[in-house]
Amino acid sequence: MLKYDKQMVDRAVRIKIMVVDDEHDIAHVMQKALETEGGFDVDAFTDPKQALEQLKAHAHVYQVVLSDIRMPYIGGLELAKEIRNLNQNVSILLMSALEMDRQEFASKLRAARIDGFVEKPISMKNLVELIRQYVLAI
Repeated sequence: MLKYDKQMVDRAVRIKIMVVDDEHDIAHVMQKALETEGGFDVDAFTDPKQALEQLKAHAHVYQVVLSDIRMPYIGGLELAKEIRNLNQNVSILLMSALEMDRQEFASKLRAARIDGFVEKPISMKNLVELIRQYVLAI
């Protein structure tokens, strides 16, 4: 198994992440925590339409998109499908605090080609490690 040195990876590449959550406080807290605890370069959006416009303009800038599932106008699954049309290589992680039928939801994740699911609340330390795993897998 390949072992990595976190600091070496961080120095070699500044990981670019897009956070999309319609709740301003959550988007802002995640952005600041991922920047300070993970050393990532993070853009946060509270409007999924604006996030999609940013992705259309800069499709290959982001290594990871972390999006809430339930948002107005464009839900996380729909957003993920649009992202896949723009960039096949970005890791897409969806997050939610809502209880869901895991089997039904797992099939939706596979169909939308979602890389992972994050259940809120999650510790920032665990989220940082999860993101690093996905970036190393790209």
